[in-house]
Amino acid sequence: MSRPKKERGLGFKDLRAHNLALLGKQFWRVTINPNSLLSRMLKGKYFRYASTLTADKGSQPSWGWKSLLEGRKVAEKGISWSIGLGSNVRIWYDPWLPLPYPFIPSYSNNIGTEVYWVKDLLTVDRQ
Repeated sequence: MSRPKKERGLGFKDLRAHNLALLGKQFWRVTINPNSLLSRMLKGKYFRYASTLTADKGSQPSWGWKSLLEGRKVAEKGISWSIGLGSNVRIWYDPWLPLPYPFIPSYSNNIGTEVYWVKDLLTVDRQ
């Protein structure tokens, strides 16, 4: 598989990186299609009261679930919230800041923990 196409291979440079990319893609599909059969089955078994982004491994995870969690690590490197109105984005827990800033801010003395949603930080003119 890693041989060049000229030599009747598939031309993959790094099979592990390619596999992780495909797992990340599958994880993203499960995340954005919560009504698919696979998403509903995984939710019922592994993350009934959480989202795919916050789900843990569980006590006896299947090989497939552990693989999707590896794909989540890849997907997490590139995802962040699109703020919109900011009413669904939590300041301290959701990845909402773009790179090169850290995705999730640390607590600050300037802003108390009572400010919970990004909408609470925005002014009327959305600054």
